[in-house]
Amino acid sequence: MHSIQAISHFVHAHQFWAHIFLLVGVVVEGEFVLVVAGIVAHLKGFPFYEAFIFGSLGALAKTVIWYSIGLGMSKKYPNSKFFRYISGKVHSFLPQFKRQPFISIFISKFIYGINHFTLVFSGYTKIKLATYMKAEILSSLLWVPGLLSIGYFFSHTAFGISRDIRKFTLIVFAFVIGFIALERIIRLIFELFEQYKYGKEEE
Repeated sequence: MHSIQAISHFVHAHQFWAHIFLLVGVVVEGEFVLVVAGIVAHLKGFPFYEAFIFGSLGALAKTVIWYSIGLGMSKKYPNSKFFRYISGKVHSFLPQFKRQPFISIFISKFIYGINHFTLVFSGYTKIKLATYMKAEILSSLLWVPGLLSIGYFFSHTAFGISRDIRKFTLIVFAFVIGFIALERIIRLIFELFEQYKYGKEEE
């Protein structure tokens, strides 16, 4: 119990760096960082609303940064093999990206491992900025609180099972691994469904 409280006190005592970590972490690896932030919020390291604010700022920064990278790279390396690889990745999951960019960008936010590729590809292909930003902002309004709530729920459930720091950590770790595995399974099913659907439409 005391060890768990120590985690809360440590985060609370380093609020500035905790917020920076959350903001930067969402830009680099949003899903895992937001789930962890939800866990910390439940442990009273910082309020849930602060996690939402800085998580949302991180999501906005992620939206701008990765689009800008794609846009910049398209000017310097228009025929890059790397972007052909990204194009293949995006179209394997989102085969109707060109015809329905808004829906594709929105959906990509919830497909683990694909959103970064989609953001860079959007900049690379110069998707209309208004369409891009609208899809990203609307999806983030669901994505950020959704993942924070999952982390909060994991922590709440683990805390209810055991307050021993070692057992608590193992339970939370098992929840997170299970969540990532479930996301990957859903991503695989979604990819197969989209490829089948797109193949039927091409016939």
